Amino acid sequence: MAQQSNQRGQSFLQGAVILSAGVMLVKVIGAIFKIPLTNLIGELGMGYFNTAYQLYLPVYTIATAGFPIAVSRLVSQNAAGGRWKDVRRVYRISVPLFFFSGLIGMLVMYFGAEPYAAAVSSPDSALCIRVLAPTLFFCCLMSVQRGYYVGLRNMTPSAVSQVIEAVGKLLIGLGCAYWVMRCGMEEYSERGTVFGTPAADAGSAVNLTLPAAAAGAVLGVTAGAALGFLYLLLFRRIRGDRISPRELENSPQAEAGGAVMRQLLKISIPVCLGALVLNLGTLIDVTFLQRSLAAIEPDVLRSGFIGQIPQNLTPDELTPYLYGCYTIAQNVSALVPTVAQSFGTSALPAVTAAWVSGRSDEIRKSIESVVRVSALVAFPSGFGLAVLSQPVLALLFGRRLNGVQIAAPLLSVLGIAVIFMTLSVPVNSMLQAIGRADIPVRLLLIGMILKLAANFLLVSVPKINMMGACAGTVACYGLITVFGMLSLKRCSGASVRLLPVLWKPAAAGMLCAGAAKLVYELLVRLLPGKAAVLAAIAAAVPVYAIFLVWLHALGREDLQMLPGGEKVVKLLEKRGWMR
Repeated sequence: MAQQSNQRGQSFLQGAVILSAGVMLVKVIGAIFKIPLTNLIGELGMGYFNTAYQLYLPVYTIATAGFPIAVSRLVSQNAAGGRWKDVRRVYRISVPLFFFSGLIGMLVMYFGAEPYAAAVSSPDSALCIRVLAPTLFFCCLMSVQRGYYVGLRNMTPSAVSQVIEAVGKLLIGLGCAYWVMRCGMEEYSERGTVFGTPAADAGSAVNLTLPAAAAGAVLGVTAGAALGFLYLLLFRRIRGDRISPRELENSPQAEAGGAVMRQLLKISIPVCLGALVLNLGTLIDVTFLQRSLAAIEPDVLRSGFIGQIPQNLTPDELTPYLYGCYTIAQNVSALVPTVAQSFGTSALPAVTAAWVSGRSDEIRKSIESVVRVSALVAFPSGFGLAVLSQPVLALLFGRRLNGVQIAAPLLSVLGIAVIFMTLSVPVNSMLQAIGRADIPVRLLLIGMILKLAANFLLVSVPKINMMGACAGTVACYGLITVFGMLSLKRCSGASVRLLPVLWKPAAAGMLCAGAAKLVYELLVRLLPGKAAVLAAIAAAVPVYAIFLVWLHALGREDLQMLPGGEKVVKLLEKRGWMR
C-alpha cells in the first residue's frame, strides 16, 4: 500500500523543482510589488507599511512555531510506513492547533497596534497593523494545508498557493493603494479636506492620505493570504488527499492524540528558534532604530538632510519618513541574497552526500565549491551596489528623488553587508547539513546583539543617525559569515582553503564594480541617467566574465553544479579557457 501511494507522489527532484520555481516566482512578484508601491506611496507610506510588517513577522513565527515542517515530517514518516490513520490524525490535531494559534496571534496584533505604533513614534502605523492582523490567521490555516501536502509529496498545492498569495498581494495591494490615494486627493481638490480632516496644502493632503493608502497596500497582503487559503481549501475539497478507503482499512491503529501532539512540539520547537531569533532581532532592531531617531530633536535631525526632507512633515511624520528611506535601501540590498540563495541551495546535496560518505577530500571539495559559487554572486553584486547606489536607486525609484538621495549613502554601506549576507546563507545551510544546526542560531543571536548595540549607541548620534544601523548590519553579518566559515572548517574536519577560494571572486568583483562605475561616469554626461546605469551594468558583465576566466576563479566542478553547467564546461575547454 505504501508503495502505491508513493508512486502517486512526486519524486524528490520534481518536488524540488516545483517548490524552487514557486519560491523564485514569489520573490520576483514581491520585488515587483515593492518598487511601484514605493513610487506610489513614497518614503512616509513605506515607513507605515514596513512598521506593520516587521511586527507581523515575529508574531507569525511564534504562532506557527515551526509546525508546518513538523506536520510535513510526521505525515511523510507515517505515509512511508503505510500508517494512513496516523496521517489523518496528524491533520485533525493540527487544524485546531493552527486555528487557535492564528486567532490568538491576530488578536494580539490587532489590540497591540496602537501601543506598538506609539512605542516606535509612528502612531499613524496603527491602521496598517490592524489591517494586517487577519493575515496571521489565514497564514496559520494555510500552513497546516501546505505542510500536509508536502508530507504527502505533493508540492503543487503549496507552490500554487504561494503564487496566488503573491499575485493577490500585488494586484489588490497596488489597486487599493492607488484607489485610496486618488479618493483622498479628489476630496482635497473638491473640499479642501482628506477623509474629513482639513489639509493646509497639497503636500499636507498627500501626507494625510498616506496612512490609509499604506493600509490599502497591506489589505492586499491580507487578501492575498485569504485567496491562498481559499485555493487550498478548494483543492482539498475537490482533490482530497488521495488516501483510499482500502488503505485506511488496512492501516494500523492510529497513535493517541497526546503522543502526536508531543511529536509535533518536539520537532517544531528547535526549528522555530532560529527563525524566532532572527525575526525578534529584526523587530527589536526596527524599534530601536525608530525610537533612536525620535529621540533626536526634529530641527537637529532635519539639519543633517538639508533640502532632502519635505518641509510639510509634522514631527510625528518625520521618524516614519526617514525609516521609509532606510527600508528603500534595505529592500534593494535584500534582493541579492534572496536570488543568490538558489545557487547555494542547488549545490548543497553534494555537501550532504560527501558528509555521509565520510571522505574528507570530497567534503573539502564540496564545501569549497558551494562557497565559491556563492562568492561569484556576492562580490560583484555587493561592490556594484556600493559604488552605484545612487544610480541604481534612481533607476528603480525615479519619482522619489528626495528619498533616493537619503537612501543612497545607506545602500553604499549595505552593499558591503550584501556580500556577507549572501555568503552566510549557504554557510549556515552547510553547518545544518553536517549536523551542527546549533551554530547558526548561536551566531545569529550574537550578531543580533551586536547589531542592536550599534543601533543603541550610534543611531541616536545626530551626525550618524541611520548610518549606524547600516554599520550594525555589516558587523552582524560579517561576524556570522566569518565565524560560520571557521566553524564549518573545524566541524567538518576537512582542510578547507577559504582564502584561496574567496580572493579570486573578490578581486574580479572589485574590478567589475570599478568598470561599471567608470562606464557610468563616462556615459552619464552623454545619456540619460537610467540609460547610463543600464549600459554600465551591461558593460560590467563581460568584464567580470573575462576576469573570472583570466584568474581561473571557476573550476570544472563548480560549473557542473549549476544548471546547464556541462555545456558551459565543454565550451570553455574547447576554447582553452579552462584547465
